Amino acid sequence: MKYKTRKGIVLTSVCGQYILVAAKKARENCPYLTQINETAAFCWRLLENGSTRDELTDHLLEEFDADDASLVGKDVEIMLKNFLEAGYLIQTEEEENEKNQ
Repeated sequence: MKYKTRKGIVLTSVCGQYILVAAKKARENCPYLTQINETAAFCWRLLENGSTRDELTDHLLEEFDADDASLVGKDVEIMLKNFLEAGYLIQTEEEENEKNQ
């Protein structure tokens, strides 16, 4: 699955806490500020570079030396769902076309 981060969303760190900040027009589509954990920030950076759901899972398994791909995959699904519902993330047309077929 392909995702795209919404334009105007900035990942920043304040006092060791990761925060997604919606700037300019992005504020019309999602909360102005959302605090996320280190793992979600790691994934956000990958999403900014166009990573897919499966690639996120693979990177998490490698980065955090996890061994339960099924559990990590479920966690990634929940995180992506939360980002989508909050408006920070957008499914690409490519993904929509796959769903409609």
